[in-house]
Amino acid sequence: MKWLLDVIKFNNVHAISVGYCFYFFYIIDLSVVSFLLCQ
Repeated sequence: MKWLLDVIKFNNVHAISVGYCFYFFYIIDLSVVSFLLCQ
């Protein structure tokens, strides 16, 4: 049963880091779009 908790914990950390990556790129995309629109 312990390994199951470890797997869940690992997957949560992985999902959070992937989420941060997407969030980061989403912000970059928004700033690039607004930069192009403001030119």
